[in-house]
Order: sequence, then C-alpha cells, then structure tokens
Amino acid sequence: KVLNVPPPMPGTPGPFSLANSRCFGQILRCAGFRPSCTDWVTATYTFRSACDFAEYEIGNSSHFRMLSQSEQEIYKPTIMRELAEAAQDYVRRDETVIFPNEAICYLAERPRS
Repeated sequence: KVLNVPPPMPGTPGPFSLANSRCFGQILRCAGFRPSCTDWVTATYTFRSACDFAEYEIGNSSHFRMLSQSEQEIYKPTIMRELAEAAQDYVRRDETVIFPNEAICYLAERPRS
C-alpha cells in the first residue's frame, strides 16, 4: 500500500493463489510434475516484538528490495510503522508477537524420462 505497487495480474502465482491446492496442482503438472498428495501443517511464527516482525517482513519483501537505497531510506520508517500497527492484534502482554499460520505441503514427483 505504501509503495503503491499494483496487485499481481490475475492468475499470477503468489502466496494467496498457491493456497488453492487445485491451482497449485495445475502449476506442478504444467512444470512436468505429478502431484501425489497435499497436507496442511500449522506453523506458528514468533517474534520478540512488533518491530522485529516489521524488520522480518521488510527483509523478505521483493518489492522493498527492488527499491533504490535512497528510496528504501525514505519508505522504511512508514512501512515499519504500518507493519507494526498491523501486528497489534497479535501482540501479547510480554510484547512478543505470535502469528498462527497454516501451510500446505505438497508432494510431487517428476517422471523419469
């Protein structure tokens, strides 16, 4: 939102579209794999603080890494604040941040040629 990055084109693989096991299975098949099973796994992410969470998110953001150094310096304080505010519902009394997540594990094999 802060960077005014447009949403991905419809059909572009990403964290939300890949959560659909049928969609991801099709991507695997197009890449030459045979999907055999999927399983949901609960993963809990824990951060020492909302600021640690914000640093983690910025460090893993391809959009942020594509900015020039001067642009990063301009936008980072605003993005840090926005992310820390977004995490407030998950902050505990000791200031740690706990995010319960679900991940899909896929098992697929590529047939030998």
